Amino acid sequence: MGRHLSGAQVVTFSKMDLDSKDTSASRLSIPVCRQFTLLENAFQGPTTFHLIQISSFANSTWAQNQGSGWLGDLQIHGWDSESGTAIFLKPWSKGNLSDEEVTELVEIFRVYLIGFLRVVQDHVSEFQLTYPFEIQGTAGCELLAGETTVSFLRGGLGGVDFMSLQNGTCVPAAEAGSRAQWFCTLYTQYQGISDIIGNLLYHTCPRFLWSVLEAGKAELQRQVKPEAWLSSGPPPGPGRLLLVCHVSGFYPEPVWNKKKKNKKKKNKKKKNKKKKNKKKKNKKKKNKKKKNKKKKNKKKKNKKKKNKKKKNKKKKNKKKKNKKKKNKKKKKNNNNSKNPDRRK
Repeated sequence: MGRHLSGAQVVTFSKMDLDSKDTSASRLSIPVCRQFTLLENAFQGPTTFHLIQISSFANSTWAQNQGSGWLGDLQIHGWDSESGTAIFLKPWSKGNLSDEEVTELVEIFRVYLIGFLRVVQDHVSEFQLTYPFEIQGTAGCELLAGETTVSFLRGGLGGVDFMSLQNGTCVPAAEAGSRAQWFCTLYTQYQGISDIIGNLLYHTCPRFLWSVLEAGKAELQRQVKPEAWLSSGPPPGPGRLLLVCHVSGFYPEPVWNKKKKNKKKKNKKKKNKKKKNKKKKNKKKKNKKKKNKKKKNKKKKNKKKKNKKKKNKKKKNKKKKNKKKKNKKKKKNNNNSKNPDRRK
């Protein structure tokens, strides 16, 4: 059993599993905490670079951009929306690009972000948007096996998929409806913008990814083994001991925790859990069957009741008809007895 760890792991043992003479945290740290190992593929480092854009629109006069650049799950760039400049969070964040190239790229993003806010504000009514709203976007490239790269761009509106770029073509998300279709139509009209985005995605991004991986190699491929130790916590119940396993100082951040103590017992527990879940499932199934049967019987009963009601109504109507007929006949006989000449 393996689990991702960040900081501390709580481990619980029963007293019978521990040496009754010595249950100190220092003694127990040896069999438990020794099992922390770095991820096998951590040495390879990250394989993606992507930018994140969040544009917030409060009203027709106030809007703001937030931007960041990420190498895998490590942030290496920020964006100062006030001054419209990039923030380089690592000494190697610029990769091996020249100062001229970096300045040019920063200027492209500055102009794009200002233009983006203006274009959206100008088309709020066509997009049928109501303030406040937020637009999210991510774009970047990924390094695949065989030294090939794949680029991507995805946009979202209010946390829902809106559109994506596939081989340079704007594709509206199904859940975004006509708004996304209209956006993609508008996007194709801005040929200059689509050419710049295409160039950044399919040429600049792969080159920058290789460049930044090379420049940050020493830090990205650095490996530091984790330090792990145990401390005892308040007992969770009688006959039980709470142990907190602390892990720190490791790099890269993802780490796996394997607990080999009580492995047999854990498997047994797992088995029992499986059995319990199966029992629960069967019970649920049985109850469902019972419910359906009850429903069916109720339906049948109601149908029977309806038919009976119908039959009784029919009977009542027939009785009424016969009574009417009888009364008519009686009236006729009475009239005949009153006028004998007429009968002759």
